[in-house]
Amino acid sequence: MTWEKIQGELTCVSVKGTHVWGVNHIGNVYRFDNGNWTQIPGQLKNVDVGDDGQAWGTNANDDIYMWNGSGWVQIPGKLAQVSCGNHHNVWGVNSTRNIYRWDGHAWHQVPGELKHVAVGPEGHVWGVNQNDDIYRYNGSGWDHIPGKLKQISVGAYGHVWGVNSADEVWRWDGVTWQREEGQLSWVGVAHNGHVWGVNSARGIFRRFAVFAWRQISGELKCISGQGRNVWGVNHHDDIYRWDGASWHQVPGKLSNIDVDEEGEVWGCNSGSNVYRWNGSTWTQMPGELKQVSVGHKNNVWGCNKNDDIWRWDGASWHQVPGKLIHVAVARDGETWGVNSGNNVYRWDGHTWHQVAGELKQISVASSKHIVGVNKNDDIYQWVGNSWKQLEGKLSYVSVHTDGTLWGCNSGHSIYTAHLL
Repeated sequence: MTWEKIQGELTCVSVKGTHVWGVNHIGNVYRFDNGNWTQIPGQLKNVDVGDDGQAWGTNANDDIYMWNGSGWVQIPGKLAQVSCGNHHNVWGVNSTRNIYRWDGHAWHQVPGELKHVAVGPEGHVWGVNQNDDIYRYNGSGWDHIPGKLKQISVGAYGHVWGVNSADEVWRWDGVTWQREEGQLSWVGVAHNGHVWGVNSARGIFRRFAVFAWRQISGELKCISGQGRNVWGVNHHDDIYRWDGASWHQVPGKLSNIDVDEEGEVWGCNSGSNVYRWNGSTWTQMPGELKQVSVGHKNNVWGCNKNDDIWRWDGASWHQVPGKLIHVAVARDGETWGVNSGNNVYRWDGHTWHQVAGELKQISVASSKHIVGVNKNDDIYQWVGNSWKQLEGKLSYVSVHTDGTLWGCNSGHSIYTAHLL
C-alpha cells in the first residue's frame, strides 16, 4: 500500500479515531476537517488527539494545554511532550525525561526515563528513551522491546508504528518490527490501522490499513494469548509457550488450552481432566471438561463431553443451563458459545440468546472483540450486529483486547494478524 500525499506542511501529526491534528514549523495548530486543514487558535510545538476528539499539546515553554472543543485550557505542570489516547489516558514527559500520567486532576510520576511517550485509546503505553531504546508499560514497570526508534505512536487494537533516526518507518506486528515503505520523521496511527506521517521536508502523507496474516514458525491445533504470552497445543497434545520470538515446550499433555490477559492459563487433557498453570507446573483442578475458557481466575467457563456448560467462580463449578461444544468468556464477562449444530449464542447473565450465523469455534476478548471460524474454516469478526468475513482460512482462532489475532489452520500452521 502506497502513501498518499496530503496538501499542507506539518512537523508533527496525530491521528486517532476519525480525528487528525498537527502543528507546523512555526507552531500553528491544524485540524483535518472534510478533506481540508482548519487552523485552530494557539501556538504549540506538539499536539496529540484522542479517539474521543480531546486534544492535548505543549508549547515552546513546556506549558500544557487541553482543547475543550472551543478553546485551549491550560493544565498545571510542565511537559516537553504529551500524548492523549482519550480523556482517560493522558501521559507526558518533561525536559529531564521524567514520565507523568494524568488522573483527571493531577500529574503522577511514573518510574523510568523517556524522551517520548505514546498512549493508545485502550491505555497501552509505549515510549522511547534518549538512546532510542523502546519500552512498553506493563502496568507496574517497563518491558524493553528490541529495536530502535526516535518516535512512536500507539493506536487501538495493537497498532503500534514508529520511525527511527534514519526516518525509516516500522510497524509492530505483535511479535517483532516490520519495515514499511517510505521515509518519515513523524508518524501517527489510528485505531483502524490508518497511518499519517510527515517527512523531513514537512510533507504530509496518509496510508490506509490493509489486513494481512503473518505466518509464525511451528505447528499447533489450538492457540490462545497475545504478545509474549501465547500458549498452544499441537496434534500430539504437547504444550508450547511463545516468548515473543520462539516457542518453548512446557511439560505436560493437553488437548485444549486458554490464557487470559493476566497470564492465567487453564487446559484440559484427552481424559477431560482440568489443569491450571501455577507458574511452574500444572495443578489439577476439580471437574471434567473437554474445552475451557478463562475470563479471569474467578471466572472460568468450560464444556464437558456431554456438552454441558460449567462456570468456575474461584472455588467451585456451577452448571449453566444449555448445551454447547465450545464456550468463550472475556475478562469483562462477555460470554459466547456455539452448539453442536454450529448455532451461535450469547449469554446475558441469565440465559442464552441465539445470534445470527454459524460457527464451530469462537473467541471473545470483550464485547468489541469477537471472532470465530465456521465449518469451512472461514473467519468472521462480529462488528456491531453482524458478522464480517476476514480473509484467510483457520480451524482455530484467538483474539485479544488489543486486536491481536492468533490462529491455526487445518494443516496446523500458525498465523497472527491485527484487526483493522
